[in-house]
Amino acid sequence: MARLAASVLGADPVRLADAVTAADACGIPILHIDAMDGNFAPNIAFGPDAVRAMRPLFRGYFDVHLMLMHPEHYFERYADAGADGMTIHVETTTHHHRRLAEIRRLGCRTGLAVNPGTPLESALELLRLEAVDTLLIMSVNPGFSGAGFIEALLRKVEQARGWREQHGWHYEIAIDGGMHAGNVKAVVDAGVDIVVSGSGIYGGDTVAERAAALERAIAG
Repeated sequence: MARLAASVLGADPVRLADAVTAADACGIPILHIDAMDGNFAPNIAFGPDAVRAMRPLFRGYFDVHLMLMHPEHYFERYADAGADGMTIHVETTTHHHRRLAEIRRLGCRTGLAVNPGTPLESALELLRLEAVDTLLIMSVNPGFSGAGFIEALLRKVEQARGWREQHGWHYEIAIDGGMHAGNVKAVVDAGVDIVVSGSGIYGGDTVAERAAALERAIAG
């Protein structure tokens, strides 16, 4: 069954520790942490010190999404802070195969993200080379939690699943943006393995209630 990742960008920043411990308490397996520098994405969030502070509060997997220009400058700092995996964007750096190898050398799993306006073919050769553990399909334009899901991007999920099945490749498919209980089943049916949700988990009620509703929707 597809797994849920709680994106703490959607949490109340004044109660960030409570948001992380709530995700841990209800068994969400992945904490998704957006790192932004105000250049690639029009927001600023979650440097290495914030990741280090959150790490003791969550027993699961720490997925750091580097929405930064030249993310390679920060790999060691985020790995030292407690990242289990790091995702870079096709759009933010060069020599992607080398960058992904650097992440693996630091003991982390690799992710490659593709923005809504970027063709999925830009990731194809890296997928062929088995350099990517998780392909992250952005279903909103990055920067802020709460944006609406771009439904037409389901075709990218289907395309990624088709490549995987056709060639026997082993990457997981994740989706990030606008995920809630009303649309999550469609993306899972299309081939998603990891559902990243911020406002869908932290946007009201309790984290446990929101997460349970998402998990029921995922299960169908």
